[in-house]
Amino acid sequence: MAWIPGATFRMGSDKHYPEEAPVHRVTVDGFWIDRMPVTNREFRKFVNVTGYVTFAEIKPDPKDYPGALPHMLKAGSLAFTPPKHATDTRDKLQQLWKDQALPDPKPFPVTRLRDIFNCGVFPRLRWKFRQAANPIFISQDSLGYGSLSRFQILIFTSVVGLVLFYIFVHSSVISPMSETILLLLGITVAGGTSGRVLSDWPAISPRSRRLLLGEEILDIHRHKPRASDLLETHGEVDVAKVQALLFTCLVAISIFVNGVTGLANFELPREIIFLLGISQTAFIVGGVLKPDTVKHIEQDFDQLRIAAENSQKSPSDPQATNSFEQAKRAAAATLSDTYGKRFNSAKFNALTPDKL
Repeated sequence: MAWIPGATFRMGSDKHYPEEAPVHRVTVDGFWIDRMPVTNREFRKFVNVTGYVTFAEIKPDPKDYPGALPHMLKAGSLAFTPPKHATDTRDKLQQLWKDQALPDPKPFPVTRLRDIFNCGVFPRLRWKFRQAANPIFISQDSLGYGSLSRFQILIFTSVVGLVLFYIFVHSSVISPMSETILLLLGITVAGGTSGRVLSDWPAISPRSRRLLLGEEILDIHRHKPRASDLLETHGEVDVAKVQALLFTCLVAISIFVNGVTGLANFELPREIIFLLGISQTAFIVGGVLKPDTVKHIEQDFDQLRIAAENSQKSPSDPQATNSFEQAKRAAAATLSDTYGKRFNSAKFNALTPDKL
C-alpha cells in the first residue's frame, strides 16, 4: 500500500449546483491506499461475502440535494453511453445519457463456497503458501535481495531432509550421514552466517538506516526478490557467485539421485568440496572488502546533516541552501551506485533539512 499524506483543500463551488455551495476549506487526514485498483470480480466477491452496500444502492436524502426533483431521488447511478451516430450536443445533451442504472433489488447471497475462499484472508493465505514454496523468496536478506548463501543452506538442507525422509519411509530407519554430507552442510552454514554478519548494514549507522527505510528511499521489495540476485553483486554479475551456484546445483542433484540408497556412504571428490570451500571463502572476503560506495554512504550523510543544520539555522541564506543541495546530490550519487534500482531518487530529492 501507499501512504497519502493529509492536506487541506477548497471543496465545493459557488458557480454551479446549489448543493455544492458554499466553497469551504476541508482538511483530510493521511491514509493508506492500495497501489493497484480493485477489479469488478474482486469487488463482487467482497460484496457476496460481506453484504456491503455501495453508495449507489442507497436512496438519496432530499436534505442533501435541495431543489432536486422528487422522482430523481432514487438509488442508482448514471451510465454514459456513446451514441451510434453524430449528435448535436448543444441542445440534446440528455440524449447521451441513459436512464438511471437502478441497483439489483435482490440481495447478494453467497451462492458458491469458492466465493468465500476467494475473498478476505484466503487470497493472502494462498499468496503465503506460494511464496513458502519459492526458495528465492525464503532465502532473501534484510534488503529484499535473494541471498546465495542462504539459498545454498536451504537447498542442501531440503535435499538432505527429503532423502532422509524417503529412506525412513521405506526402511523405518534414519540413515546416518557421511562425513561429506556434514562437511557440505558446515561449509554452507558458515558461508551463510558470515554473509549475514558482513551485510551492508553494519557499515551504516542506525540513524542513517532509519532514514533510508523510514522515508522509503530504499525500495525494499521483500515480496519480490529476483533470481538474478543470486548471481549479481551491486548490479554486476559476480563470477564467484556463478561458480558457487553451479556447484551447489550439481552437488544437490548428486545427493538427491545417489543418496536414496543411504547417506552414510555418500562421497564426493575432494576437489569438488575444495572448490565449494574456495567459493565460500571468496564470498566471505567479498563481504569484508566493502565497495567504496558503501564506505562513503555514512561520510556523505554526515556532510548532508551538517549542511541541513546550517540551512535550518539560516533558511534565507542562499549559500547554505546551495551547500545543502550539493551535499544531497553527492549522497544521491553514492546511494545510486550502491543500491541501483532499489534507490528511490524521487523520495530522496524530496527530503528537506528538517527530516535529517
